[in-house]
Amino acid sequence: MQLKNGNFQHVIVPGRYGHWKDNEDRQFIITDISNYEIDPGIDRTILSRPNFESHIRRFNVEAWKKGLLFVNNRFEKMLEPGNCIFRKNTTPLDVVKVDTRQLQLEVADQEILAADKTVLKVTFFCQYKINDILKAVIDIKDYQEQLNVMMQLEFRKYPGGLSLDQILEKKQEVGSFVTEKLRESCAGLGLTLINSGYHIAG
Repeated sequence: MQLKNGNFQHVIVPGRYGHWKDNEDRQFIITDISNYEIDPGIDRTILSRPNFESHIRRFNVEAWKKGLLFVNNRFEKMLEPGNCIFRKNTTPLDVVKVDTRQLQLEVADQEILAADKTVLKVTFFCQYKINDILKAVIDIKDYQEQLNVMMQLEFRKYPGGLSLDQILEKKQEVGSFVTEKLRESCAGLGLTLINSGYHIAG
């Protein structure tokens, strides 16, 4: 990278160069292009210049998200919200962004057979947040699908042993029981359960 009189001029690619001797104060900053991290000594305002764009990679992590940086398909570090800039080289980089807000999952129109053989059409739902990003994203394969399955299993266990009248009479009790069981299951996925419930169609 060449600076003249302290001002950035342009990026110089590998090779041999010469220049005329004059009264201009020229500086050259040499960096290791094999490293995807940009040298901390480089003024970050320079990176916003248009002629620098072809030499960098940008990943924007929104304020309500965290980023997981993968280098050569291996997790490297967590990225905080902001504009994350890395040198463009042959090292494969990928950023997986994870929403840290309260999320909701809904499973609609599931059929449950009550103890009196009544078929109920039920919609399950839960609100949750990701509290352990590494566990939820790296250790667990598709945490949302796992949560979907666990929610259906827990909601079928208790109501399935009751008659329709009992289910309607004990709706709050059933909901509280299932929520507590689901909360225990969510902890294993790196999630915090905030609330859960169900609606019976008709």
